[in-house]
Amino acid sequence: EESREAIMYVLTQRPSEVKIGTPAIAGNSASFTVHGCMRSGEEATGSVKMVLEGGKWKVREDKWKITSK
Repeated sequence: EESREAIMYVLTQRPSEVKIGTPAIAGNSASFTVHGCMRSGEEATGSVKMVLEGGKWKVREDKWKITSK
């Protein structure tokens, strides 16, 4: 039960309605910006870096900044 509550809490801390910007791809690396909204109404802007490993794209870094309206 505690692990379910912990997972639900983490999910509420992630932005919803995420819009993904055009990726910049260089070899086996890609990066792009993302925009979304928090449940509290605050805006979220982030950057995501990915790497191509074994034929699959994997998230290497995922950073978000929350700003009040």
